[in-house]
Amino acid sequence: MWVIDRGQDGMFTSATNLSPSKILVFDLNSNTLIREIIIRQNLTPGQSIYFEKTVDINNDACAKAFAYLADPIGFGLLVYDWEANYLRRLSNAYMFFDPQSRMVDNLQVKDGIMGLALSPIGSDGFRSLYFHVLASYNKYNVSTQVLQNPRLSLDFTRFKLMGNRGEKSQYSIQRLDEKSGVLFYTEVQKKGIGCWNSKLNPNVYSTATNGMVVVDRTRLTFPSALIIDKKRNVWVISNSLFLFFTNSLNPNKYNYRVLFAPADILIKDTICDGNN
Repeated sequence: MWVIDRGQDGMFTSATNLSPSKILVFDLNSNTLIREIIIRQNLTPGQSIYFEKTVDINNDACAKAFAYLADPIGFGLLVYDWEANYLRRLSNAYMFFDPQSRMVDNLQVKDGIMGLALSPIGSDGFRSLYFHVLASYNKYNVSTQVLQNPRLSLDFTRFKLMGNRGEKSQYSIQRLDEKSGVLFYTEVQKKGIGCWNSKLNPNVYSTATNGMVVVDRTRLTFPSALIIDKKRNVWVISNSLFLFFTNSLNPNKYNYRVLFAPADILIKDTICDGNN
């Protein structure tokens, strides 16, 4: 189990630094910490905050694992090589916010790279890392072969723009269901869960190929986390983040929820249903 420890109490301008940010890796079979990776100060410009990570392990080869960490505040991506025990930082224009896409629920946001999701292993032995920027409508990808090579990863032309979802489609987190090929993501403005089927539309990412699997303006006010478990259940955490920012939380209402549904039920009869 891989855990990000921000080393802070609080968030943003009210945060108190308690220790350096780090990655903690646990062996759940023995309940032991097997590695602690300190994120060096030169890798954390300004107010860097690591909201999300994804771990890349091919064919159970744990000794050759890679981890990718998104820094939406510092507009960068950290790449950790387990075998070399080395951490480095990447940054390019694809990781910055779009000034024309900053308005979310009447608030201006400037968050950069955030959602990370890995494709299945391709014929070349590598995956694609799908990523996006919260304050943007675009989707990008890059081969993990590029990310794992220190020289290739400096070539920004190897990072690819996939397409655009259309206005008011900002989202935070995404995960790919390998069986169906559906990428689920948390739609912040639309108060729901969106989808794109990478098997049905591998080369077309647009408003025509993206859809919604659920919309709920009460229970999904700000869907902030999404995972898919081994049984292909999609789990979502929803909160009232923007009400928190404006000191408008109502303690007499539910402000935090954990919801789940089977992937196939969510997909059924939507634009992402491969059986239609």
